[in-house]
Amino acid sequence: MILNIFSSRPDHPLGDAKELKRILAELPSDNAFRFVDEIYGWFESLLTVDGFRLDHLFDVIRQLDEAAQIPVRRLSRDYLNAPRLSKNDERRLWSMCYNYWGELASLYALCIERAQQNPKDKGSELFKSSLPLAASRLLAARAAQVKWVEFRYGPVGEDLWRGLGQPYLAAERAGYAQKPVQLYPGQPGMTSVTQQYMQLLFFYSSSMDSLMPLEIELADRLIAHLQSGFVFSPECQHDSVYWVDAAGGKPPLRLVQVPAEPSPGLRFFSPGTAPQVLDALLRRVERGE
Repeated sequence: MILNIFSSRPDHPLGDAKELKRILAELPSDNAFRFVDEIYGWFESLLTVDGFRLDHLFDVIRQLDEAAQIPVRRLSRDYLNAPRLSKNDERRLWSMCYNYWGELASLYALCIERAQQNPKDKGSELFKSSLPLAASRLLAARAAQVKWVEFRYGPVGEDLWRGLGQPYLAAERAGYAQKPVQLYPGQPGMTSVTQQYMQLLFFYSSSMDSLMPLEIELADRLIAHLQSGFVFSPECQHDSVYWVDAAGGKPPLRLVQVPAEPSPGLRFFSPGTAPQVLDALLRRVERGE
């Protein structure tokens, strides 16, 4: 285990492998809200602590993140499916989930930033093979934030768009944007930084203002199912429908006309073959399959 190779440890409880294991084992598995809240507290402490070697820090974040996946999904289901949540409970669940994903994204962004700042550091060298996973999870966490904003029909700010576009462009420049990874243990299929970014762009471009939150969640899953048919390119294609400047801090826009100013962050996308796949799926549903 990677945490066992250190002779000196950071001054933090999670810097000790045995203590980390104990903390994870003692999290309240019978209370999803408390579980996620405690993980969130550990995330906050890691954002400001010094002394962690980068590969060590990433491994701690990864373990906390994986431990929280089932509880945070339970909170999401409670928010979407509970028949009579009070306004206070609804706000409480929304804030916990939105803030959880934001703090997690900040930690993965911190790891990537440290690797870029000190590429020859030993921790950075050992972390290098984990860059595709860290960036894919960063994009997935930011996309989850966008979805939670959509649940309340709010605006997505420039900081969040930059937090999505910049790590995607960094992965493109470094050559790992297309590297396939399994996002979480036990999760079927593979993904990549590009796929996570592309799914979010199609999600946001799908104009879900008229949908209820549960329908928005189902639409997001449908977009993930159809993703292999989408077309995403740095060049404007004959069937391109939308464009985005990944470096610009702005949402994707419909391609009424080609953007006036060239930019290395420009990306164009269209549904590709997804409408045909969707039509076939509709026919299967109609047949009761």
